[in-house]
Amino acid sequence: MSTSWPTGLLGIGFPTQYATLSITIKVEDVNEFAPQFNAARYQATVPENSPINSLVAQVSATDGDGDGRVDYFINSTSDFSINSRGIVVTAAILDADVVTHRNVTISACDAYGLCSSVQLHIYLTDVNDNFPEFLMIPRELNVTEDTPYGTILLNATAVDIDRDDTLSYWVTGAADLLSIDQSSGVLRITGSPRALEVPVYYVTVHVSDGPHQVQAFITIFIQEANLYAPEFSKFAYHEIICETDELGQVLMEFSVTDEDDGVDGIVDVRITNGDWNNSFQIRPHDEYPNTFELINVKPLVFAERPYFELELEASDAARYPRYDYSRATIRLLSGSSSPPLIQPVVAEEITVSDKARAGDVVYTFVALVKGTDEKRSLRFSVVPLNDEYQIDNVTGHLTLTSDTPSDAFLNVSACSTTSSECFGGLETKLCSHIEVILKVKNEPRLPQFFPTSYFNGEVMENVASSPIVKIFANQTTERPVNLTMISNELYDDLFVLIDNTIWHTTPLDREKQDAYNLFIVAYGDAGIATANVHIKVLDSNDEPPVFVFSEFRVETVESATSAGHVITVVSVTDDDSSSENIQVDYRILPSADSYLFELLPRGQQCDVILTDQLDADIVSNETVASVIYSITLEAYDPTRPSALSNATVQVLVRDDNDNSPIFIQSLYWFDTEEETEPTATASLGTIRATDKDKVDIGKLRYRLLEESDVIVMDAVYGVVQLNRTIDKETTSHLSFTVQALDSAGHIGEAQLEIEVIDRNDNKPEFLNDTLDFDVFEGPDSLILVELLVRDADFEQNSALMFYKTGLACDYFNIRWQRTDEHLHSLIVESIVEMDRENTSTPHLQDGTAVFSCLITATDNGLVPLSSSKMVRLRVLDTNDSPPRFTTASFEWAITEVSPVNFTVGYVTATDSDYETENKQMIFQLQKDLSSLFSLDPLSGELYLTRQVASSANDIRLHILQIVVFDPSNPNELKDDAEVKVHILDSNNHAPVFSQLRYTFPLSTNFDSNTVGQVFARDNDTEPWNAEIFYSLQFFTEELPFSIDNATGVISTTLRELTISNTFLFGVVAHDKGIPRKMNRAIVEVVVIAFSSSSYTGTIEERSVFNHTVKIQPPIYAADSNALPSLLYTLEPQDGFGIFAIQESSAAVYVKTDNDLELDYEKTHVYYLQVVAGDLLGWGVKASLTIHVTDVNDNPPVFSQTSYNFTVSEGSRNMVFGRVTSSDVDTDAQTLYRLIGDSGPFLMDADTGVLRVTGGLDVETYPVHHLDVEARDRDNPDFYDTASITIIVEDINDNSPAFSQENYFWTVPEDAPVNSVIGIVSVGDLDNDTVVFSVANVSQDLPFTVHRLTGEITLGQLLDRERISHYRFMIKAEDSTLSNHTQVLVIVTDVNDNPPSFTEKRYLASVMERSPISAIVMAVFATDMDEPDTNNSRVAYSLNGTGNELFNITDEGLVKVAEEFTIFRLIQLGMMTAENATLSLYAVAKDFGQPALSSTALIQIKIHSSDADLLVFEQPLYQIEVKEHEPIGTKVATVSASGSDSDRAVGVVILYKLIGSNPSFSIADSQTGDIYIEAVLDRELEAFFLYTVEAMDNASPPKTAYVTVMISLLDINDHSPEFDNNRLELFRAEGTYNSTMLTQVQAQDADIGVNAEITYSIIGGSREGMFNIDPVSGVIYMHGDFDYESERQMHLTIEAIDNGSVRRTDTLNLFLYLTDENDNFPVFESARYGPYKIKENVHEVQVTQISAIDDDSGNNGEVHYALLEGDLFGDFLLVEDNSTGV
Repeated sequence: MSTSWPTGLLGIGFPTQYATLSITIKVEDVNEFAPQFNAARYQATVPENSPINSLVAQVSATDGDGDGRVDYFINSTSDFSINSRGIVVTAAILDADVVTHRNVTISACDAYGLCSSVQLHIYLTDVNDNFPEFLMIPRELNVTEDTPYGTILLNATAVDIDRDDTLSYWVTGAADLLSIDQSSGVLRITGSPRALEVPVYYVTVHVSDGPHQVQAFITIFIQEANLYAPEFSKFAYHEIICETDELGQVLMEFSVTDEDDGVDGIVDVRITNGDWNNSFQIRPHDEYPNTFELINVKPLVFAERPYFELELEASDAARYPRYDYSRATIRLLSGSSSPPLIQPVVAEEITVSDKARAGDVVYTFVALVKGTDEKRSLRFSVVPLNDEYQIDNVTGHLTLTSDTPSDAFLNVSACSTTSSECFGGLETKLCSHIEVILKVKNEPRLPQFFPTSYFNGEVMENVASSPIVKIFANQTTERPVNLTMISNELYDDLFVLIDNTIWHTTPLDREKQDAYNLFIVAYGDAGIATANVHIKVLDSNDEPPVFVFSEFRVETVESATSAGHVITVVSVTDDDSSSENIQVDYRILPSADSYLFELLPRGQQCDVILTDQLDADIVSNETVASVIYSITLEAYDPTRPSALSNATVQVLVRDDNDNSPIFIQSLYWFDTEEETEPTATASLGTIRATDKDKVDIGKLRYRLLEESDVIVMDAVYGVVQLNRTIDKETTSHLSFTVQALDSAGHIGEAQLEIEVIDRNDNKPEFLNDTLDFDVFEGPDSLILVELLVRDADFEQNSALMFYKTGLACDYFNIRWQRTDEHLHSLIVESIVEMDRENTSTPHLQDGTAVFSCLITATDNGLVPLSSSKMVRLRVLDTNDSPPRFTTASFEWAITEVSPVNFTVGYVTATDSDYETENKQMIFQLQKDLSSLFSLDPLSGELYLTRQVASSANDIRLHILQIVVFDPSNPNELKDDAEVKVHILDSNNHAPVFSQLRYTFPLSTNFDSNTVGQVFARDNDTEPWNAEIFYSLQFFTEELPFSIDNATGVISTTLRELTISNTFLFGVVAHDKGIPRKMNRAIVEVVVIAFSSSSYTGTIEERSVFNHTVKIQPPIYAADSNALPSLLYTLEPQDGFGIFAIQESSAAVYVKTDNDLELDYEKTHVYYLQVVAGDLLGWGVKASLTIHVTDVNDNPPVFSQTSYNFTVSEGSRNMVFGRVTSSDVDTDAQTLYRLIGDSGPFLMDADTGVLRVTGGLDVETYPVHHLDVEARDRDNPDFYDTASITIIVEDINDNSPAFSQENYFWTVPEDAPVNSVIGIVSVGDLDNDTVVFSVANVSQDLPFTVHRLTGEITLGQLLDRERISHYRFMIKAEDSTLSNHTQVLVIVTDVNDNPPSFTEKRYLASVMERSPISAIVMAVFATDMDEPDTNNSRVAYSLNGTGNELFNITDEGLVKVAEEFTIFRLIQLGMMTAENATLSLYAVAKDFGQPALSSTALIQIKIHSSDADLLVFEQPLYQIEVKEHEPIGTKVATVSASGSDSDRAVGVVILYKLIGSNPSFSIADSQTGDIYIEAVLDRELEAFFLYTVEAMDNASPPKTAYVTVMISLLDINDHSPEFDNNRLELFRAEGTYNSTMLTQVQAQDADIGVNAEITYSIIGGSREGMFNIDPVSGVIYMHGDFDYESERQMHLTIEAIDNGSVRRTDTLNLFLYLTDENDNFPVFESARYGPYKIKENVHEVQVTQISAIDDDSGNNGEVHYALLEGDLFGDFLLVEDNSTGV
């Protein structure tokens, strides 16, 4: 180090003189200090996943030695790097989830190897970069119905390896059942599970840490707690009781069973319907549980209600009860009747005339009998018996028996007899009594009825008013007898007496009352007489036969039903009385079950007979253990078929246990993760079986066939759970056979496969011991090494990825390959030569550089595991590094007077080689044009070779080039640098003023402090030598002036000046250099005065050069004559470029030649300052104001260059806007007019108001562009123009237009709900909002259309096998107009139906040693997916023991594949001698993706070749039958034969047709004839496969089997069918040339030629305008379609098939034309006028014009406008409705 400073000798004179000398002392540095860090410990924080080279921290160390250079190193990690400035950055991607903090050792070393270290503690802050992970969630759970509220179902705990993440849980899919704790994940029951309502919940458990979310899926099965429903002992109960039965009597008993235990098995029964008037009550039986009694609690009256039908409900006491229902039918028998009602007598006593003689009827008694259901006989009697009076017991006539009547007291009785069913048909007498008194009076003889007082009449029921009987009566006098009819008040409205004749007034009903007794009173002179009239109502056939009950219920079990069995007997009654009116016949109304029953009528009873056995297993509801077959019977009168009644017969068939359990899947695949701990709630899955027998519902039990300690299976629910943990590395797969057992011991089996899923529980393992190598830097440092890495896990958990971490890893390359499931080979090679001098690499004390790269192996597990291995390369030194300057540029400064050999500075360099012999260096000066410098080659000292010159022109900056090199290799091991030497300035210049004398004028009214400013300059370069200091110097006395020392501004405090005042003083400027230098100048201050402080002038606008401004008074100024001449100037300001002033006269004039400069409209006032002073501009000021006067020189200017207006297209004669302009000239007037063709628009010339006359159409001209002119009225040459844009606002006069006339899409049938099928789009010229909807839907459409977007989405699931396509119309409608388009959606097939065998089991027999390819049998399977595709194409295969003995063809034929013997098969264990049967499985598999399959059991009986066998004539029967052949037709005969000996002894062979389809049968088991048993419809089922069993009656019997294949041939029994019979289309009118209108299609269920369809137009079209492609159904349009001529067209389309008897269907197509604007308006007259009008008149109508347009709506609306001729806007056309005025 050297230090220089000046020293000097100072003199004592004034001014002081001095001399200087530079002394340099150089201190040699010794490297004795290690760098020291500025802190004892550093801390830093960095987020994980930060990019490489992200800033971590900065450390700093200083070195007390002179060099000062410090190098930084990071030890023992490759995750961070540090540069020469101590900045630490990341060198790898860091993961806080693995390591949360790092301690890094940083070393600081100087150039000579002295180092110190410090610890940097780095905290890794966590970022949320990981997804939560559920610890363990079971796939399936079982919950019983009675699970209490709040029960914890599962702890759905998840973990997140990110720190401080808050997890949030929620659950979807079972909001009514479950809730989850948001923070803990505890899942609880918070609802009421109901297995019958929702048996399965599909639940999704969600967990989120904020940005990341995962789900777990759980299937929850709801198990019934209340397993069994109550069950009535009978389906229906019937009882007949008598109305006289006492109250509280037990009418019937009900027994109910419930197999549940506890409260779930407690049963209650109640009446839910039919208890009229609350007459009945149900009570529990006193002794027997679950038995109930029905009692009557109110009297039962036959006349009020003869029949009761009670609906019963049994329910258990479970929390969620289950129910059963039955019905109780009660028929009421009449047990009592009312006695006859004797009509009251006329008076309290009966008067007998004393003139009466023996035989006279003195009175007639009448009695009324109610009820017609009892057979009655009415008899009268008198008590006591009286010899004088007697009564006719039939007519009620009281007759005198003697000629001398006397008073008497009589008791008259009226009795009737009835035969009641309540009493077993025995007759019962019912009587009523009345007491009468007979009084004999002296009166004339009473009137007499003749021939008798008892009249009989008959009337037919239901006949209108007619006479019944005539009454005859007379008396002794000549006067007539008056007759009056007295009847029961019930009959008052039924009969009337007219002219002694009884009429009935309304039709009578015999079934309500069959006879009527009327009372006739004859009034005579002598008194009254009475007569009895008996009217009998005759029967007509007006009542239908009525079933005794409206429902007949029968209960049985399926095994008790068989064909021909009488299931029940029904009865009817007919209220008609005559035998010819009581006739009845029966029939069964068609229904789903009617084919199972037939009827055998027996008068008023009818037997209901079964035609086939009833099956209780067909119902799909698992909770119902029975099935109800129901038919409706109709009883009718054959003579009057409209007289009928209906009754329902319901047969409840209870289930027998006759089926084995069937697993829902034949193969179950479960998986479990290894090391999973068994828990009570976690399951691998649930295995479920079903049983067609309802008695087994809930009773199936499950078991594993093989013993296992790994899993356990719940016997009741089939839940499979772990019993212990499994290690994938030990056990990877488990197989079990599971069985389901029903209550009868039937067994079903399925296969269970459990796959053990690997858990990532093994880290990768490096197999190499050490990877440390010593090499010399350079080419010798290239290495290649192989590492072996092993991972014991499987699949992706053992798939490894390798990573490099560390700054030195860029020098290495790695590649690897997987050699087997667990082993990887990793090649590590160095790819560049190593440089020991690499500063980012740690160095050892011996100078060796260590290149370290950490190799990490990470597996591909969900939570990856990893391990690492460090590769270290120790690199030794060679002389390969050149010396390097410590800096690329050195810079020093010296003064102008520096002496020879003066040291300027030292250049320094370093060599990063380690060995001493490798660190030699030489310095050399390359270039010095000044020859001023020299460089020491060893020390690097730069010094002066001569003294620096002091000339001002000498170089102030010297740039030198220097080099340093290694003497052992100077050409390659070298470095260069630049040296800058600055020559500093010395103070050798004095300040110089800009003027030697300054003159500053002041005004007499001077009011400022500033007088003026002086300025001096110093040519020295350095600031301290050139900086100037100002001061004032007064000559005689001190004056009131001062100066700013820095700026030279002179100020004063003087006021009140006169033009005689003048001041003179000096000013001094000196610099601050050493020594100081100075200079002086003179300042003179004079006074000037203007005649006025302000002046005003005028000038006309557009004046040019030399036009003088008129100023009054003129400008004038005077001074103290101190100035040689007084000059006038204008200050540069507003107007300075336009005006000038004459220097001596002060006249102001225009100095510009541009007449536009003076513009009144731009500036009409200018404000100037006039200065009176010297030539330099110093002086006093006065203000000058110049006013510009206006001339008419400007045109009008529009307020806007363009105008925008809007007007509705329906507007007529309406003002809609205005343009405005302005003219800056005063009093200017403007005229407006439209330029060119203005169309329907007019403008007011004075106001600029715009008016529209009409006829706007936004679709033709949405925008109108006009030009408008504004012209100066006084100067027409001045004008302006503007543009007008008129936007026509739309009104709704255009219908929406679809982008396509027809839309066609396809959609797979498994498309999820809410899938987007397609989008219909429309354009509307009016830009209206269009709303879409589905129109004319004739089927249950599964699609919906979004009302705004036209997006068609799927609203429900599709099934191609049910409906393969949909055709419908979409309507697009704006606020008033609409349009339609047709949409066709084809449902494409997906493989969702497995093949289905015709039978579950096939039987066959074959003889041992049968030849290869011998046919054994045939199987057949169908697939409901789309025909002739991979989804429905079926391939067959055989599985099971012995399957290699047979093969199966594509047609399902099973053939012998190899020869075999029974002995060999027994030896191989394929069968036993006792059971020589092979059981195989036929597998039918389709070709879909994924492929689906099903199986059927094949049992093949093997016969011995030397046995006496039955043999069919053919190995396979193939039969073809036409569909719809009559039932009973024989289609084939199968025949088998035995040995001759069998035939000799008469052995009989019996045949049996085996198969589940009842369409064919062998009616006679001895013939083998096959008959048709049902209607054959090929379109429903085209193929039948049966097995025929032949069995003889020998002992033991012999059997044989053969396959019968029956194919149905198509007949043309189906017509083509269109989707809809009406189709509506819309098209715009116009000309069409073979344009497609639409395509129609019909479907025909037949096949072949019967399904070939030809299309034709058979009606409705105009000739030549339409044609249809007969094959495709495409309809084309031809010619002109004119809306004005014909708006609607109708076509009748026929589809006809090609069958022998051709069948057809028709479609009515309606084409609606929409109007187009294709007609021009036409004036009614081609010319109007000429017209004469007077001048100077206004608003006078000139004429009226009219035009018509044949178009419709807005297209036909006519608007009027003046186009040309009205040059000055004098005329106005006003629209008035349809004319123009």
